[in-house]
Amino acid sequence: MNFKKNCLLAAAILALTAVVTGGGCGGSGGDSRPPVKAYIDGELHGDMAGALTDYLDEARYDNKSTDRMLIISRADNSEIDDATAAGAKATLAAGQPVVIEHADEKEINNFLSKIGIEPNFKTESADVPVELFAVEKREGNTFFFVSTNDAPAPQLPLVMEEQEYIISGDENSEKSEVISNSRTVSTDKPSGSDNAAIMRHRVQNFISWATSGNERITQLSAERQKNSADDLRTLASASVWDRDLSTGKQTYTIRYTIYSCHSFKQKKDYYLISQSAQLNPSSEWRRTQEGHVSYPKIYTAKVEGQTRKYTFKNYWEEFNYAEVPLVKSSPQNANEVTTVTSGYTWSAEGNIGFSGLTATGGLSGGVSYSSSESFNVSDCRVNDRCGGDGKRDMASWEYEFKNPENGSRYFYWTDLKDAPLLSRSNFQPVNQWVWCVPRDFSDQKNDLSFISEFGWQLGQSEGAVNVFYIEHTAAKHRSWKTLNKTFLVPLSKPPLIVLSAGQVDFTKSGESKSVKLVSAKDWTSESSQNWCKIQETSGTSTNGESTAIHITVSPNNTGENREAKVKLTSKDGKDMAEVKVFQSQY
Repeated sequence: MNFKKNCLLAAAILALTAVVTGGGCGGSGGDSRPPVKAYIDGELHGDMAGALTDYLDEARYDNKSTDRMLIISRADNSEIDDATAAGAKATLAAGQPVVIEHADEKEINNFLSKIGIEPNFKTESADVPVELFAVEKREGNTFFFVSTNDAPAPQLPLVMEEQEYIISGDENSEKSEVISNSRTVSTDKPSGSDNAAIMRHRVQNFISWATSGNERITQLSAERQKNSADDLRTLASASVWDRDLSTGKQTYTIRYTIYSCHSFKQKKDYYLISQSAQLNPSSEWRRTQEGHVSYPKIYTAKVEGQTRKYTFKNYWEEFNYAEVPLVKSSPQNANEVTTVTSGYTWSAEGNIGFSGLTATGGLSGGVSYSSSESFNVSDCRVNDRCGGDGKRDMASWEYEFKNPENGSRYFYWTDLKDAPLLSRSNFQPVNQWVWCVPRDFSDQKNDLSFISEFGWQLGQSEGAVNVFYIEHTAAKHRSWKTLNKTFLVPLSKPPLIVLSAGQVDFTKSGESKSVKLVSAKDWTSESSQNWCKIQETSGTSTNGESTAIHITVSPNNTGENREAKVKLTSKDGKDMAEVKVFQSQY
């Protein structure tokens, strides 16, 4: 690889499209910035490699430095070696993103396994590699970014009927008539951005994500500060997935913020999901024709590229839909309002297991969840389709925008006003829901994911035709370009063995302390050091109640602090919890 010493000139020339997935305006504005510093392990080789290198200040990775983002690329599809894996872990610990470039599902899951993250990623097609798969860990939360080279040209109707309007008679005669002639226009060669342009735009989106880690964690922290002490977002870690579905210069990014927990009392898992989006088609919006008359032909006002509809569908595939219902969902139907609030309250009683912010598991005597997010829906109808298509698990919404309205009426034609602002600029909906999954269903699968569908529909509009200011033909509004994407979103199962503490501290003298345990399965225990013993070497399910395990350490005469780990593992090997034991030299 030819590593550049300085990409500053290139970055100054190139216009970065601003897509702030963590918030902000999104879309197609210019964003000039210095290149992003990155270490490269391997040789960039994917479809985004050329565009990616234009935005990077590259340096070859030395297997130890952690002051830059790390990009791993294996042109030969080989597994990541232990040295690279150790460096990636250190990079993550330093708060820097780690990226694997141009990799298939097997490579990505191997990568996740090597860096200590559940290998549960699934691609939609074996033929479509992921061009950029990024991971970042901050304050106990895990953030992901996924970008693929799967951007087909938007679908257009194969044929489209177009009207031609001719004035019959003298232009200003009261006996004049308007004749409408229809003709069929072929649209089998859709005009769309070339693949290189799509890849460049998606690289720009990735750069924005890679440099906005502070904003993402600030947003999560702000939400936690608003919550009560027993709120799941205060206690548990979040998995946040960003999916880039942009086409050309149109920005379509969707974020899934996921919390999960297990109710030992109900023997059910809960998944609490927020789906937020940055949707900006502004690059497609244009006025293609001004209304006027060039006798005898009438030229109607025409606009195109405004959004007519966005659709979101989220559902399960593996399970009986009746057994995986929606517990909560929002927003509900809304029309003729400026803003809508997406949110709900939810709670679960009894002992609850979850992945904690600072420990491998959490233990709580009940949790709550309360959310409330408002967003702009001016000139937009919100259609709540949850539970539709005969599926109780379906979390689905449609957002339909008003058509451009008639403007001033002239002798032979009527003007068109601009399309509603939200239909041609950044739209930021927030969909939220809760799924309840019986654990015996979940145990049938080694890993879980749900299906997510996203679609958009752009429109064309044509103004009305008049005769002596009287409407002859009404304005026409039709669908133009459409695109639908289907992909999988991974879910991390909540733990079934949880402890009340992630660390227990001891003084120099030998002593015993207890830790509360709740387990849904039979388990065994072990200690990593001989000076640290656990009294209970095995046990059975606690049936939703808590029990105590006892840890004993011998006197510390080494003159140094020392540490051990006590690990509890389910007998089927699928669940684990551990507690760190620290003993002071004093």
